[in-house]
Amino acid sequence: MASVWATTNRRDNIIQINLNEHLVRLCKIHAEKCTLGGNSQVHRSRNKRTAMLGEDQLVGQVTTCAASEWLNKDNGRAYDKERKIRNKNPYEGDGGIDLYPYSIDVKGSKIRRKNKPLPTYTLPVRPKELHEDCIYILALADLDDMCVYLVGWASYEMFSKHPDSAGIFKGAHTLKATSLNIMPKTSISKIRKLKIMGL
Repeated sequence: MASVWATTNRRDNIIQINLNEHLVRLCKIHAEKCTLGGNSQVHRSRNKRTAMLGEDQLVGQVTTCAASEWLNKDNGRAYDKERKIRNKNPYEGDGGIDLYPYSIDVKGSKIRRKNKPLPTYTLPVRPKELHEDCIYILALADLDDMCVYLVGWASYEMFSKHPDSAGIFKGAHTLKATSLNIMPKTSISKIRKLKIMGL
């Protein structure tokens, strides 16, 4: 499987999803209803974590919605349907499945510095979220322009069996963006996308 940076035109290997007004509205509605409860991959102080909850919720919804659009191309129907079901049990986790019924876990993060090269980002997965049958997608959200970059994907066996022992992702299994597999193109069918990812 080719990595994200295996070809010469690196930017073309990243999928950009621009959310329209309808999708942005859906994301904001579901961000207000969902309960994140402190599951950020990044270690923060309690006070800072509380202050960031609203933003974390929105990033999570925006990146999940964008990944759903990449997979389904249905203007938010599958995303909205799944979120309405989960909103009925807001304190129940998703079990690592963001694009139901497929074992795809979207790991979203906000782009905080636009001059930071996308290849320098990291895909973190906590030990309890690392499953043999799951696919992980690194998704970066630009909340100013409401667009999401699907940087690449990884399978279970690509991660080190030992989590990071130090740094911002201490305790998580991590992969650099440059080690990820190329995202299947948006234009191909859902069946082909899932097949490429081994699902």
